[in-house]
Parts: sequence; C-alpha cells; structure tokens
Amino acid sequence: MIYFSETVSNYTVKNGAGDAITIDGFDEEQFRVSLGAEIARSFQLEGGAKVTPKLGVTGGFSGLDGSGAFAAVTVGMSLQTQNFWMLDASFLLNIEGDGQKSIGAKLAAGKKF
Repeated sequence: MIYFSETVSNYTVKNGAGDAITIDGFDEEQFRVSLGAEIARSFQLEGGAKVTPKLGVTGGFSGLDGSGAFAAVTVGMSLQTQNFWMLDASFLLNIEGDGQKSIGAKLAAGKKF
C-alpha cells in the first residue's frame, strides 16, 4: 500500500538574454493497493553452480490518480558460480489501467569475497 501527495508551485526559468519560460505548478495525489508474489526454484548444476529462475506477478488498484487497475509481471534468472560470482538478469512488464505500458530490464553482476 502506498500513498503520496505532492504540490509543486509555478516556477520561471530565465536566461541571460532576459527570455523567460514559466512552468505551471500542479498537485499530485496517489493511493495504490497491490498484492503480488514471486516464485523461484534453485537448481544445483554440475560443477557447483546454482541457477534460480524466477517469476513474479503483482496486481492492484490505484484509486486517486485515475489509472484504476494495474499489473506487473517479472521474469528473471540468477546464477551463482562455485567461486561466488553472481549474475542476475530480469525483465519487467507494467500495464496500467489507463492504457500505459512500460518494459524494463536489469542485469547485475557481483562477487562475494
């Protein structure tokens, strides 16, 4: 569950030549309730590496900003080698009730020492 309220005042940007652009302020308020789950299963590979595929789904409702229902799906995989290198990759798909869609990807690498 998340709630936020933001008020931004009007502001003007000027340059050295005296030109000015005024940007109107706004009020933004949002309340979202969501529920999700992720399922993952680790598999030990020959040679000592471990691979973990993951699938996550989240759904919810946003009541104040007008977008209504929304959902997100994540798919990913992590790999941990025997010498503690870790690789993680995931993809994300978001769908908002007002028709907006977005996709994202994450790739991370690290090593325990």
